[in-house]
Amino acid sequence: VLGGRINVPLIRFDTRQEINAFGVEIEGLQIEQIAALEAGAGITASGELDGVLPIILLSEGPKIPAGSLYARAPGGIVQFRGTAADNLKESDPSVDLAMQVLDDFRYNKLQTDITYQPDGELNLGLQFQGYNPTFFDGQATHFNLNLEYNLLDLLESLRISNDIVQKLENKYQ
Repeated sequence: VLGGRINVPLIRFDTRQEINAFGVEIEGLQIEQIAALEAGAGITASGELDGVLPIILLSEGPKIPAGSLYARAPGGIVQFRGTAADNLKESDPSVDLAMQVLDDFRYNKLQTDITYQPDGELNLGLQFQGYNPTFFDGQATHFNLNLEYNLLDLLESLRISNDIVQKLENKYQ
C-alpha cells in the first residue's frame, strides 16, 4: 500500500467481549505517494514512514488511542508550492512565514501522532524538524502543527458531493 506494507500480526475478534484490540504495523509508506493522493495541492515530498496504530474496537465504533508514524532516517524533502500555497501565504503573515519555509523544506525528523475517537474525531499532531537552504541561511526550523477533523463528517460530505456530481452527469449525458 502506497509503496510500503501494512501488517496486522494477529486479530482476535470475540463478539462476546465489549473490547477487542489489535495493532497495525506500517512499514515504508512512500511519502511521495501519500502527497500525490491530494492531487493539485502542490505538495511534493520524499521519504518513508513507519509506525504502529493500536486499534480498539468498541461497541460504539473503532478507536485509535495513541498511534504514531515517523519518517525513516535520513529524512527527506517537502515542497509546498503552487496556487494553494500562494493562497495560504496571502491569508495571514504568520502563515506566509511558514509557507516560505515549506517551499523547499529538508526534514531530518517528521512524526505524526494520531488519535481517533468512535465519534469520528481525528487528531493529527505533526512535527517537522529541518531547514530550508534558502530561508534565513538554512536556519534550523521546528514545526508543530495540530490538525483536527471529524472523519465521519468529511466522508459524508465527500459522499454527498459525489452523489451530486453523479446526478448531474446522469442528467446531462
